[in-house]
Amino acid sequence: MINQLKVLLWKESMIFKGFCIFMTAMFLLNMSYFAFTTYLEDATIWHFLTKLDIGDYSIYMFIACLGLYTKERDDGVQYFLHGLPMSRSLAYTVKSIMPMGILTVYFFVNLISHLTLVIFMHGTDAVAKDLHYMTPLIITAVIHLFVCGIIFSTLSFLRNWGLIVFIFAASILHLLQQEGIQLINYFNYFSICEHPENYGDAWLIPWGHIMPLLLTSVCLWLIGLMLYRLPYGYFDQ
Repeated sequence: MINQLKVLLWKESMIFKGFCIFMTAMFLLNMSYFAFTTYLEDATIWHFLTKLDIGDYSIYMFIACLGLYTKERDDGVQYFLHGLPMSRSLAYTVKSIMPMGILTVYFFVNLISHLTLVIFMHGTDAVAKDLHYMTPLIITAVIHLFVCGIIFSTLSFLRNWGLIVFIFAASILHLLQQEGIQLINYFNYFSICEHPENYGDAWLIPWGHIMPLLLTSVCLWLIGLMLYRLPYGYFDQ
């Protein structure tokens, strides 16, 4: 099992090498803007945390999950893997968590780097008074990345139709939300990333929204696992 895991991690790291380079470039661009503009002079942890829009990470997740499973099938890699004495469930698990892992690392590196810059400019006192906002931010960010990763990786089975299905589903949810149906808010993964509008307000973790999203994500992950475990060429019959 350990050897299989090492091989799969190495394979996925090679596949996502280009995406890691892209995220590194985005990080350097972001840090350059933050470090070499007047924004840093007035920056506080509160300003940074409210400007750190976790919802934007869903765009990166969508890019990472494009063709996540279908590309292997088209290239014959999936056929090769299914012929090896290797757990398909393990292969699917590693592939599905790789985009989440990369973006989670990116989030923490981004967060720590900005904290370091703020401490360098304003000292530890400017950071200590706002550290209580860190816990809800980290919890909601990690859950948001997990939910986005499961949704977009499962939609990747649909190839080009995945984007159409996502846009259609998002449009329907938005229309129902505009009609005042409150139940729809529990399936809006952007709702878990909302931060307080005013400084000093409590940053509450919306567990009522998180639990339905986590349950939906687990169901989608199991559906994706069943699709991945189907015999190679099943959809070509």
